[in-house]
Amino acid sequence: MFWPLLLLAATIALALYAWRRRPLYEFANKYPLGIPTYPLIGQSYVFAGTDEDRMNSFIKMGYKSLKNGGISSIWMGPKLYAVISEPELLEVVAKACLEKDFITKFLRLALGNGLIFAPVKIWRPRRKVMAPTFSMKNLHEFVTVFDKQSRIMVAQLRAHDGGGDFSFWEYITSYTFDAICETVLGMELNAQKNRHHLFIEAFDVVVQILAKRMLSPWLYWDWVFRLTSNYKPFIEQRKTAYAFFDKIISDRRKELAEQGAYYDPKDRNRPFLDMMILAPGGYTDIELREEIISIVSAGTDTSAVGTAFVALMLSRHPRVQDKVYEELKEVFGDSDRPVTWQDLPKLTYMEAVIKETLRLYPPAPVVVRDVHETVVLHQTRRYQTG
Repeated sequence: MFWPLLLLAATIALALYAWRRRPLYEFANKYPLGIPTYPLIGQSYVFAGTDEDRMNSFIKMGYKSLKNGGISSIWMGPKLYAVISEPELLEVVAKACLEKDFITKFLRLALGNGLIFAPVKIWRPRRKVMAPTFSMKNLHEFVTVFDKQSRIMVAQLRAHDGGGDFSFWEYITSYTFDAICETVLGMELNAQKNRHHLFIEAFDVVVQILAKRMLSPWLYWDWVFRLTSNYKPFIEQRKTAYAFFDKIISDRRKELAEQGAYYDPKDRNRPFLDMMILAPGGYTDIELREEIISIVSAGTDTSAVGTAFVALMLSRHPRVQDKVYEELKEVFGDSDRPVTWQDLPKLTYMEAVIKETLRLYPPAPVVVRDVHETVVLHQTRRYQTG
C-alpha cells in the first residue's frame, strides 16, 4: 500500500509543479530556440566544447533572437532564460528587473557581494559611497595615470617591433590591472614589470572555471562541483586572490589610522578604497575585499577585452588605422607630451572607432537578470530579418 501512495503523491507533485510553470512552457513554445530539449540538461548541451564553441553558441542564440523579432528562449536545465536582443525590450527588462539572476551566485563565490554582482539591498547603499570616486573631475585626474601606464606598455611592446607574432593580451591585462589599481586603490603595483603577477594569474584560473560552471547545469549543485578536477584549483587560486587584497586592506587601514584621516564626501581626491575604509558605519574587511576585488577584476578584464578588440579591428582595417593615426598627428604633432583630458574631445574619429568596436564586440556580451513578476514586453519587430 505504501508504494502506490508514494507514486500517487509524486505524480500529483509533478503535476502541480508543471501547472505552476505553465507560463514558462507557453513562453518557450512561443519563442523557441529551435533545437531539441532533453530532460535534466534542457538545451544547455549547446555550450559543450571549447571557449570558442561556447561563444559561437551565444552568437547563434543572438541571431535566432533577432529573427524572432528580438526574443528567443533557452532551457538551462529546468530554468528558462529569455534571450532578448532588441534594445527597447532590453530597456524594459533592465528597469523592471534589478536583481541579478541566481547564476551570478557562482561569481559571488569568487568575488563576494561586490557592487557589480551584489543583491539590490547591498548594491544601493554601496553605490552612494562609490559615486564620488567616479565623478567627472576624478576621471579627468585619472588621465595622467592612464598616460603614465600606457607609456610603460608602449615601451615593452616596442621591444617586439619587427620580431613576428606575440601575445598582446598579457601586456594589455597587465596595463589595465596597473591602471585600475592606481586609480581605485591609490597604489602602484607595477604588474607591467612583472606580468606574471599572482593576482592576474589566479584571477584568470578562477574566471575560466566559473565560465564553464555557469554554462553547465549539472555543475550547479555544489556537491557535484566538488567532485570535479576544477574544484581544488578554484579554491586554491581564490585563496591566493583573497590573501593579496586582504594584505592591501590591512596595510591601508593602518596608514589611514596613523594619518588621522576622516571621511569627507566632498573630498574628490581620495581613492575608492580610502572612501570605503573611512565611510560612516564602517565596512568590515570582508566587505572591503568584496568591493575591491569586484572592481579591480571586472575593470581589469573588461578594459583589457575592449582594448584588445580595438587593436584587432585596427589591424584588420588598415584604412581606418591610417585615419586614426592622422587624427593623432593632428592633435599631438611630433611631440611626446603627456595626454591630457582636454585632448580627448578632439579625438572624435578614434572615439567613433572605439564605440563601433564596442558595439560589435562588447566586453560583457551577456547580462542576466532575475524576473520575479510578470513583465509585459511590447515587441517592435524592428530587427526582424526573416
